[in-house]
Amino acid sequence: MDINSNLIHRAALEFVHFINVYNSKYSKLCEKLNLKEIHEAAKLLPNKKVLSFKGSYDADGWVPDLSQKIRVTSEVFQVKVATEPGAGIYEFSTIYDILSDHFTFQINDVSRTNKYGDDSKCIKATQEQLRKFCFCKKG
Repeated sequence: MDINSNLIHRAALEFVHFINVYNSKYSKLCEKLNLKEIHEAAKLLPNKKVLSFKGSYDADGWVPDLSQKIRVTSEVFQVKVATEPGAGIYEFSTIYDILSDHFTFQINDVSRTNKYGDDSKCIKATQEQLRKFCFCKKG
């Protein structure tokens, strides 16, 4: 998938906003993150035969009826981005609802793929769940 596409760029920006909102719910000690760059993007596509499966022609289920035409209303993307400050690299999955033009994110679908070391030491003892997202404010 083209990392320069408008849809992927929107997904990346909305992801960073999602992380900033998540951080702000728990701590005022973390810097606001910004999108630095998009490294990779992929769209996960359903199998065309699965989309066309209506049932079986035979009683044993061995002969498929592929006459169904299911309309796809959502797409799943996997994206890898870098943020700043802190040079965090994240991989996330998101569901894009085509009809509402909306991305959905789940915090459990986010991985930080590089070390964060002491970047989040200000919340380490009190907000362990923020460690991979928080870059502590200086001062």
